[in-house]
Amino acid sequence: TETHLWIRELSRIDRDVSTATHFRWSDDGTVLGQTTDDGTEPEVVALPAVYCRRCGRSGWGVQLASTGNNLSENNDSIRRTHAAHDGRFRALLSAPREGASAVDTGEATASLRWFDTVN
Repeated sequence: TETHLWIRELSRIDRDVSTATHFRWSDDGTVLGQTTDDGTEPEVVALPAVYCRRCGRSGWGVQLASTGNNLSENNDSIRRTHAAHDGRFRALLSAPREGASAVDTGEATASLRWFDTVN
């Protein structure tokens, strides 16, 4: 018998922009086989995945658009910006506990900002 072990480098991993944690390879293409209630396939946006070694949370790497506070959705551009240490790269970490606490207490956390995963 012969055994083969395939190992793939952990790079170019994307995380779906949703409240559920779902990762995929950036070169996987579009997600197939998932349908919404009306029978159409949902458009799933995925951004480069980031991981914080200090707190253990994951999130998304984003790039601010050329002007204003809008975000760019071009993954190649986001990765290029990060590699070039451009000041427009931002790491967004998922913080559901802090978000729930802010909603329950009505008190804003200084470092907490909302990222709308739907729109």
